[in-house]
Amino acid sequence: MMLFEQRRKKVLELAEQTNDALKTIQEVGQKLNITSDTVKKVIETIKIAANSFGDKAVYASAFTGTVGAVGIAANMIATYQGVGELRAIAGHLKSMSETQRAELALAGGTAFAENIYVMLKSKIEKSDPELDWFFVYHPDTDWTYHFEEKLRTKGLLGRNFIGIVHDLDALVAFMSSVRDVYSTRHPRRRPPFFHLVIPAYEPVVIPTPLLIPEKLHPFRIEGDIHRGTYLVWMNLPGVDEKAVQNIGVFQPPRSIWDNIMVQVGLVQTPPPRFLGASAQKIEQPQVPQLPEPTPVAAITAPEPEKGELSSLKASRGSIRRAQTYQDSEAGSTNSSRSHSHRRRRRHRSNSVSYIFT
Repeated sequence: MMLFEQRRKKVLELAEQTNDALKTIQEVGQKLNITSDTVKKVIETIKIAANSFGDKAVYASAFTGTVGAVGIAANMIATYQGVGELRAIAGHLKSMSETQRAELALAGGTAFAENIYVMLKSKIEKSDPELDWFFVYHPDTDWTYHFEEKLRTKGLLGRNFIGIVHDLDALVAFMSSVRDVYSTRHPRRRPPFFHLVIPAYEPVVIPTPLLIPEKLHPFRIEGDIHRGTYLVWMNLPGVDEKAVQNIGVFQPPRSIWDNIMVQVGLVQTPPPRFLGASAQKIEQPQVPQLPEPTPVAAITAPEPEKGELSSLKASRGSIRRAQTYQDSEAGSTNSSRSHSHRRRRRHRSNSVSYIFT
């Protein structure tokens, strides 16, 4: 009977730990009232580790507010995986053999979850217990079930492990919200260092040109290397070398962008944009507009002096006062007189025209 009670107690403890291993944003925020379907889709891409530094209702509330205000949509960043497809996108991967691909494929699922758990445990043990915060990003979701099982059976990774996410924009928006709240609540404390860990069991390429918001720093994106080749490649124009670790930084060739743009229905290469912000609309080039023509009445010339006027009379003949035409009539009047054999010179003073014949 005593053994049964002990086993029953253990089962209840595991069940309780199961519910607390990873939490949704709504569970973290407790009484969040979210009515927008778009916001719901975005926040569903994030799970926060229970009892971590990120497991605070104020962070969840600030994050949902940011998503609604900025207008972030889920899965707006194209991510490519697999050796065959990526060879066309990144020439750096041409050296990766099919044997390597097979080796990496075997690391998926349970093995991948185990690798992530061990990697995070190692990083956290070597980090500052208060100031190093770890976030995990990967576009796939099938490994997360095995990972949660690891957390249940092997134990949580400590308060430094914040959570997992499947959408980069959502993750960076959450980080930005945490920064805002943290700096407001603890203005005299050192800000925590954000580690964005991107594990991979096969090559991952993100060709969209992305910029890292300044407010994220101190911040670093961390990847892995397999047989001397980066497993994660990103298009990060002007990125600081200190902000990436074991990440291949590249720019897709023009021909590849043309192919990608056709597939998604765009006609131009997207400009670099900040992570955690809504995707910028591609503006069509504007046709330059010619300046409005100056009205005839507004064109004035210096009034001829009396002496000059007398001289002109003598040399050119008599002066007669010409009719003043409206703007709409000026063009047709000049056109009708263009066949005249008489040589004319016109001066205007205010609304009076002098025609010399």
